[in-house]
Amino acid sequence: MHWTRVFDRGAAIGLFAGLWMLMGAVAVNATPVTLYAADDQEFGFDADDVADAVDAGFGEPISVTGFFDGGGYFAVVTPEEIPGTQGIDKLNPSTGTSTWTLQIADDTPAHLLQDFFLVILGHDPDDPLGFFYETENVGLEVETGNPWTLFRDADSPDQVYLAYFLGDLDPLIDYQIPIDYRVGQPLFVSSDGFVFPRYAISFLVAVPEPSTLMLLAAAFGGLWMAGKRPA
Repeated sequence: MHWTRVFDRGAAIGLFAGLWMLMGAVAVNATPVTLYAADDQEFGFDADDVADAVDAGFGEPISVTGFFDGGGYFAVVTPEEIPGTQGIDKLNPSTGTSTWTLQIADDTPAHLLQDFFLVILGHDPDDPLGFFYETENVGLEVETGNPWTLFRDADSPDQVYLAYFLGDLDPLIDYQIPIDYRVGQPLFVSSDGFVFPRYAISFLVAVPEPSTLMLLAAAFGGLWMAGKRPA
């Protein structure tokens, strides 16, 4: 198993409205879409892919702040080995299917367990295989609608992220997040097999207020990096 790791970034507090309606909606005729990471900024997904995803059924990205690193309360574990298929390019991409596991510390404050999102920021800029994987070829396939949504970083409006809604969490439970990798180039092959690129992740929680939802960024900052080492 591979644990996530951290780099520093300041957290912020923001507001957004209408999320209850979005989260309560039932996805109808969900459509699979593929989003590749943006290659012209540190994080985020390609603007054209985001626009295509919205046309396919995603709601417009919701502008939010308050992303945080988990503060030692949350960790994501990924399998070391998953099956993969070699592809050539974005028209015939390499693929892999995996499951990320969210683990929660027993002493996690209650306000961090409400309306919880795992946020995928894009390609990890510190990916050890960054010399091999072109950022614009690092992507994911998801279905439009719940539990996936799109967030726009209010502090960096050009950056749009994918978010997986997990709802209210129980610290006694490990949560599973299905991941479908799409890589628009051949996969790196080690002595153990295929090695997929690494993705940057963060967390977000929302607490209901009378007319809006306040996003809480705890007194800690940073973003988690999800390591991927399938074989």
